[in-house]
Amino acid sequence: MVADVSPADMKEKAYVLSVLEQAAAELTCANASDEDIAELQALHYEMKASFLRRDRQNYFRLNQDIHNRIVALSGNTTLIDMHANLSRQLYRVRYLSNQKK
Repeated sequence: MVADVSPADMKEKAYVLSVLEQAAAELTCANASDEDIAELQALHYEMKASFLRRDRQNYFRLNQDIHNRIVALSGNTTLIDMHANLSRQLYRVRYLSNQKK
């Protein structure tokens, strides 16, 4: 059985996800090594190249990779778990939104 989720529910979940990602970014900035930053920059350049090629599939994948890597680098297990849970719930909505842009 699949639960029916309203647009308002999705908006709430997206807001909480953005708050978690902001917290993860702050923690990552405080703790990331030079190698971690270089890895994120490389992913960003790959994502930008996908955007310029209008390769939406790869752009979306790399965008998700960047967000997930920043969250992982936060080192906060609770934040990582909560982010993973909400990301799973919002994945389809985010994917479809990416296809419409």
